[in-house]
Amino acid sequence: MRSHAVFCLLICLTVLVFTGLVSAKVSVPKASDVNGIVHPPFPYMAEITSDNVYIRSGPGTNYYSCGKLNMKDKVKIVGSQFSWSRIVPPKGSFSWISKQYVSADLGKSSVGVVDGDEVHVYAGSEDVKPIHSTVLQVQLNSSDKVEILDAKETDYYKIVPPDGVYLWISTPYTKPAGMPDQTKPADMPDRDKHAAPVAGPKAAVKVVSDSNSAAAAVPQSPVSSAGTGNLGIYRELEQQISLEQAKPPMEQDYTQIKKSLAELAGDKTDPKAARYAELSLARVARFELVVSVSKELQLQDEQLRQIKERVDKARDEKLTQVANLDKYVIMGQLRSSDVYGSETESKRYRIADGSDKTIGYAIPVGKAAAGGWDKLLDKYVGLVGTLEPDSQTALVIVKFTEADEIAPPQKQQEPQQEAEQKKQPVPTEQLEPQQKTEQKEQPEKTEQQEQPKNTVQKEPLMEDGENGEK
Repeated sequence: MRSHAVFCLLICLTVLVFTGLVSAKVSVPKASDVNGIVHPPFPYMAEITSDNVYIRSGPGTNYYSCGKLNMKDKVKIVGSQFSWSRIVPPKGSFSWISKQYVSADLGKSSVGVVDGDEVHVYAGSEDVKPIHSTVLQVQLNSSDKVEILDAKETDYYKIVPPDGVYLWISTPYTKPAGMPDQTKPADMPDRDKHAAPVAGPKAAVKVVSDSNSAAAAVPQSPVSSAGTGNLGIYRELEQQISLEQAKPPMEQDYTQIKKSLAELAGDKTDPKAARYAELSLARVARFELVVSVSKELQLQDEQLRQIKERVDKARDEKLTQVANLDKYVIMGQLRSSDVYGSETESKRYRIADGSDKTIGYAIPVGKAAAGGWDKLLDKYVGLVGTLEPDSQTALVIVKFTEADEIAPPQKQQEPQQEAEQKKQPVPTEQLEPQQKTEQKEQPEKTEQQEQPKNTVQKEPLMEDGENGEK
């Protein structure tokens, strides 16, 4: 009986010990609870916990901003990537689409129809021109419809973000709707308000300006403040780069940003910030190359504009000159002439071309008969008047009432003259010494050698008036 009682006692003790071990088992926290932040399943509504929080076109501060949100604003979070939350575009967001691929009649409806396949839609920003908005959101196909908000831009429509389009926001500045603020760092737990104060110096508080908020104070311990400080500087420089990119290429200036990035890259106390700075320096170098090319193109455009102005001016002058020449019935050099008409007519003048060949005769009439035209002799003139045939000379007689000195036409060398110039012998001075020697050694030919024997030379014919006979 006694042994039976001992056996029952042992069984009871075993049961009690087993129960205590089970109750003492420590539960393992979920991965989402490690930092004190609990994320509901996607999608869920979230609330913004600070003012001036940037909405980004992509998951990072290197993406351009697409607006801002303030405290208590609500957003719908549909996913996440690292410390960034993907959200449905809030009210006021917009996208860009090329007008080339949209058919719209804005006078009747604000709805446009896409008339192409794989048409790109880009994230819109009030701070970035459409041509510089490079973040692709979605591709639309033929017959898809878009709601047009604005058509002021030359080549792009501002449209309501289509379905399936998302933007991004920094997760630390959000909290699930109805839950406590999650922006408190996980390494700063609430202290027991009844605990005694810790002796020693106070913990340092460093203010870091986050590129996703106008002002964000992050308390840090003295041990971790050094590394976070360089990362904070890097984030500020990235924000400055984004602001410079939003400017027109001719206004961008990365000089100070490059200097600060170089100093950050040289500080090896924080290898991560130094590496980020080196990558940003490479990006800035590409941006500066674009700026340099843009300046060169602008300079070339200015030079082309000036050349075009000069060409247009010369053309207008030529057209004006041609228009003024239309009033002249004949143009040429004014020469004196010994040919007279009847006794009642004034002295005749001869009109010659560039080779001094007579092309007509001129007689001043009306007010021009008063004379005074000898001052234009041997000058290129244009005559205003009437043309009459001259049966005696088979030329024309110009009865002019006005004569003006004009610019002679530019002489163009005829092909035959050019050929003759090529055939002209080279001057002796231009010959090589050896050629000169050969010329000296050649015997000179006499007239007797040149003329064949028994050749009868004919006398030249005499023109009228030289011997009184024909």
